[in-house]
Amino acid sequence: DKKMPEAAFLDGNAIGECRFDWDSLPSIGFGDIAGLDGVKELVKTKVLLPLQHPEAFEGYEKKNGGGLLLYGPPGTGKTMIGAAIANEIGAKFCSVKPSDLLQAGVGNTEKAVRALFAEARRFPCAILYFDEMDAIAMKNTKSTFARQLRSELLAQMQGIESYGKETGNLLFLIASTNKPWDIDNAFLRPGRFGTKVYVGLPDSAARESLISARFQKIADNGLVSIDPGVDIASIIERTAGFNGSDIASLLDRIEEISACRGVRTGVKAIIPEDIDAAFLDIASSVQGEDIERLLAWKDQNNG
Repeated sequence: DKKMPEAAFLDGNAIGECRFDWDSLPSIGFGDIAGLDGVKELVKTKVLLPLQHPEAFEGYEKKNGGGLLLYGPPGTGKTMIGAAIANEIGAKFCSVKPSDLLQAGVGNTEKAVRALFAEARRFPCAILYFDEMDAIAMKNTKSTFARQLRSELLAQMQGIESYGKETGNLLFLIASTNKPWDIDNAFLRPGRFGTKVYVGLPDSAARESLISARFQKIADNGLVSIDPGVDIASIIERTAGFNGSDIASLLDRIEEISACRGVRTGVKAIIPEDIDAAFLDIASSVQGEDIERLLAWKDQNNG
């Protein structure tokens, strides 16, 4: 499995230098994603239902098909959602970064894109997940390689809607971005990445799930005590505006502070002072103006 597609030949040229990592079947499911209930419901209705039950839409005028654009601030779980979709439909999953495709040298960028799609089409069911889509399909660029990438990607996406009917295989495309306004509009049309879903900051329920789960695991291990004065509700309230990565960093810092004190005292415990000290070191990385711009784009694009 690991060796096959990379050794293929395209247009008479070896493409061994174009290597892409395929996850046989992501282990993460929707149940593993804390919160984001509205997002998960939208994805199930707009993406999973048509993929799993295409016959359910026969006879209706609503058009299905095309890819999914997940957009929102960094660290909110967009990649996890993509992996969970792959898990749900039993698909091979490949996360692709701009650096995987932008190749120096005449024709190498196009060759990398063709190699990626050739690999994807070898599987009965596959998902290509394009990370940082704003850098892969830039609206305005003077870079020759970036323009080549944009053109070849559009070419490879032609006919993707009818691909399943013609071959019996499934190839689904997902893109994610923090800057949807920088993506060339040609990629945002119906049939391409026409389904747009905003993945926002974790709400209080999601933050509670993340924070409580971490403290519960510590308690279950039985090696570190948690002081009764530790107020989970206060942590949830104080992390409003944090993304998932910020919350993970905060919890890591709490544990580091506790562990360092344990080295000195010989007592492993998390106390309220550890929480306060961690908040002095870790703050939200999310910029308010970015959220405002994302929400404005959401309103303008019915996403």
